Amino acid sequence: MKMEERERLVKEEAIERGLREGRIRGREEGRKEGRIEGREEGRKEGERIGEERLANLLMKLSKQNRQEDSIKALEDLEYRKKLYEEFGV
Repeated sequence: MKMEERERLVKEEAIERGLREGRIRGREEGRKEGRIEGREEGRKEGERIGEERLANLLMKLSKQNRQEDSIKALEDLEYRKKLYEEFGV
């Protein structure tokens, strides 16, 4: 095998190795970014659902003229959970 051909093969192997390593790193970074974005989207969705749930509870309490319960629900998480159960929210 000639020296030029050997050099060409070494360069090709180095390029292939670099591409493989780049793809691996790219996938890892993509997964990491995807997890971060997924967590953020999940947090926002959970926040939206929680706000809707609380608003729904407060509306139901308001319709029954239970303002004191509304205030207590805002101050006391355990009481709020009981009201969620009571109203099926």
